[in-house]
Amino acid sequence: MGFVRRNLHFFPKWLHKKYLRLIAANFKVWQESMKYKLSSCGSNIWRLVCEGYDGDFPSSKVLNQNSQARRIIFKKLHNADLEKVGDLKYAKEVWDRLHMLFG
Repeated sequence: MGFVRRNLHFFPKWLHKKYLRLIAANFKVWQESMKYKLSSCGSNIWRLVCEGYDGDFPSSKVLNQNSQARRIIFKKLHNADLEKVGDLKYAKEVWDRLHMLFG
């Protein structure tokens, strides 16, 4: 498998192309692709998707990171799937629901 150098990271060729849109048949590949994308935006964003946030009221920084993570995930969903998760407020909830639906 070949690798492509991009932004000082090495990505497999199948991830170098545009990040995949989610369909039921490619959930595992889509999930790995999104992990790379979200991690490349900052470890705090990926941590927020995995673990959620601590505390009763998130800070404005956390809310900004949450919005960024949701936007990245939503960009790679089809309209039918977006309707299933569009009402969720937090990126972790979106990630967990997608995992429940497709995983």
